[in-house]
Amino acid sequence: KKRDFLGILQEKYLNACSDKNITFKYRLLISYSNIPIKEIEVKLLNNRLIAITGAGSGNGKALAHGLADYGAKIIALDINIDSASTTATKICENGGNAWSYQLDITNSVACKEVAAKISTDLRAIDVLINNAGIIRRNSIDDEDACQAWQDCIDVNATGAFNMAIAFANQ
Repeated sequence: KKRDFLGILQEKYLNACSDKNITFKYRLLISYSNIPIKEIEVKLLNNRLIAITGAGSGNGKALAHGLADYGAKIIALDINIDSASTTATKICENGGNAWSYQLDITNSVACKEVAAKISTDLRAIDVLINNAGIIRRNSIDDEDACQAWQDCIDVNATGAFNMAIAFANQ
């Protein structure tokens, strides 16, 4: 039976991880025509320190909870500290480990300061997930179209760059 390319890559990656005695519970969907989800045991995320930008809502929040369910320690980063704190608190209430930090990723100095603080408070991170992003749905002829464009570039591109630079030396 034919499998899709992504399923084959995931299977090879997980086999490589299991050979190195790295484990976590992972649900892998391999696209066989009549075979449902296959559960594979692997130790991959246990105790990994993962920083996630935009972790206060949306995909970032979902990633934080999902990765915490598999044993990762989560650093919830968000411009809105209340939402980041809520994400971290709920993870802790569910038996996980999480911390929250307020961060505007468009500010390169702030990114470097938070990276240093995390390293001091906890340790160097294992994984950075540049998830934060915005979209402005302005028409091209709107008065503030240029500012909306710049806001998107600042967060979606420059913000990811700022984070990569800030955590590169850890």
